[in-house]
Amino acid sequence: MAVARMKRVFILCHSSLRDDVIMRLQDAGVMQLEDASELYPDLTGEGEAGLGPVRKGAGHIEALVEGERDIGRAGEVGEVPARLGEDHRTLEKTLDELAFTIKYLGRYVNERKGLVETFVTKKAGISPEDYAFSVTQLDYKGLYKQCAADDAKLGELQSEASRLKEQKAALEGWVDLDCPLRDLRDTEKVRIVPCLLPKKDLRRLTSMLEGVRAVGAGVAGRAVAPEGAVPEGVVGKGVVGEGEKGAESEGVSGKSAAGEVTENPAALVEVVSEDDRNARVVVFYARGEGEARVSEILSECGVEKVSFGVIEGLVKDEIKSIEQRLSEIPAEEQEIRKRAESLLPQRVRLMALYDHLYERLRRMEVRGLLGRTEKTSLIQGWMKAKEVPELSKRLADLNGEIEVFAQDPSPEDNPPVVLENPWFLKPFEVVTLLYGNPKYGEIDPTPFLAPFFFVFFGFALSDAGYGILLMLISAWMIKKMDIPEGGKMLFRLLFLGGASTVVFGALMGGWFGNGLDILPPALGGVRDFLKRFAVVDPLANPIYVLGVSLGLGIVQIWVGIVLKLVSRLKAGEVFDTVMDEGSWLFFIPAVIVFALSSTLRLGPITPTVGKWLAIAGAIYVMVAAGRRQKVIFLKPFSAVMGLYGSIGYV
Repeated sequence: MAVARMKRVFILCHSSLRDDVIMRLQDAGVMQLEDASELYPDLTGEGEAGLGPVRKGAGHIEALVEGERDIGRAGEVGEVPARLGEDHRTLEKTLDELAFTIKYLGRYVNERKGLVETFVTKKAGISPEDYAFSVTQLDYKGLYKQCAADDAKLGELQSEASRLKEQKAALEGWVDLDCPLRDLRDTEKVRIVPCLLPKKDLRRLTSMLEGVRAVGAGVAGRAVAPEGAVPEGVVGKGVVGEGEKGAESEGVSGKSAAGEVTENPAALVEVVSEDDRNARVVVFYARGEGEARVSEILSECGVEKVSFGVIEGLVKDEIKSIEQRLSEIPAEEQEIRKRAESLLPQRVRLMALYDHLYERLRRMEVRGLLGRTEKTSLIQGWMKAKEVPELSKRLADLNGEIEVFAQDPSPEDNPPVVLENPWFLKPFEVVTLLYGNPKYGEIDPTPFLAPFFFVFFGFALSDAGYGILLMLISAWMIKKMDIPEGGKMLFRLLFLGGASTVVFGALMGGWFGNGLDILPPALGGVRDFLKRFAVVDPLANPIYVLGVSLGLGIVQIWVGIVLKLVSRLKAGEVFDTVMDEGSWLFFIPAVIVFALSSTLRLGPITPTVGKWLAIAGAIYVMVAAGRRQKVIFLKPFSAVMGLYGSIGYV
């Protein structure tokens, strides 16, 4: 019931056995490897220091290394990592392609996830024959290319559909235009501007444009819109101002019926459509002296110029074309979907190949962690001390050209942490790991956490009927479902939580809520039997239940402080431990004694004694909190703030 004792292990072997050793270590899964290529650079044949840590008592290992260190040119050794690096990159690329293909096909899996699959990932099953086919003959490259092409095509179709919908929405307000959009282009003497503006500003726009006058033909310096400058199909319903005379197309020419020269409006506004917020108009105005003023008016009225891009025909024809294309896209997407569904049987094979290649990649990465000479390889890592003899047995049959050496961690080392607990405490490691592993050499909190978790779980749920259901569901998940070990550990924890719930539910008379009270008369014997276990009714005695909860909470906090005190004492922090944890260990019980002595008879401990114990504890806490404050006049403030920390315990 502690953090497992670890050993730093060195495995020295002939280079020809390297891959066999790596595979056996991988199968055993008992060793966490470390990089020996940098820690033992002398294994590349340079220098005389070599294997510094190993030489500490290594004996025959050192002799074996020296006997094999007849490495030739450094360049010969350097070629191996280069080739491995190239293979490593190729393998990583292959794994990326496999991962993409698996994920892409996963979009088309029609299986609905049940409640269990929502929280726990089930393993995919595959036969030995299929596995062999997957790792030797599966054309994953062809599957990847097909899926990548289809995925790219899907992206293009989705982008096209989105673009077309936006384009259609923008064009729908212009559907009443009876002229081709190619005609809405500037002429030599007239600018033609399709515009979008707030509806509330339409009157203002037309009114302001009415004030900009253009002088008819024969007046120097005045540009006049020529006859026929306004496209047919646009003119006829426009307004300048509020429909004043001269707004018709005839008025733009700048000539009266009699042929005299007249002064006409320099701009014509044709309203195409309006909705609740915006108006769509086409503004025609003469080039020349008044052009700058018209542009200013358009800007002041919040006009947004509209561009139709490459569209040249009628708006209604363009909308029909867009709708036609939008109706074709789902059929193309469905074709891609059918192709993906036809490839779904290959998904499990792809997953098997991915796992196979991933293990190869890990073995390849391990090779990069080795210290090596021309004829030897050194593997270094951590493992539990009790498993070192078993490792030696696993490797003993490799022709004797291998040596295993283990040493205890030094103070500078940071060994991995492995928790060791009996089977009945193992599930509670799930809770410990939620908060993180303890450091190596620290106390494993699992044995101390487990009883509180067990009690609190059942005390909080406190319904025996629900506890039985929780136990049955958890047992079924553990036995029947092929789920990873981490998932099984969670359900073992829930099983124990269900057992606790049954106990506390029975003690509080909870059986599916008030299930016992609504049992039929024929089951009266069962009701009477189950009610015998009830010792308290939480609805009738809520203060009692709250008191028990408070008491359990106090005990848990006190145990936590004790654990921290022991841990710091082991680390040699005696004075700080006595001041910090010691002050709270004294203060919390003192406050409890004071509270109880004020309401109950505690023999020789009177309310006065309890009061002074609490005062002494408070002073103890304040002195401990204020001692680290270096500024003298701030020490009282730090002391009071330290005592304020008791609120956190409450």
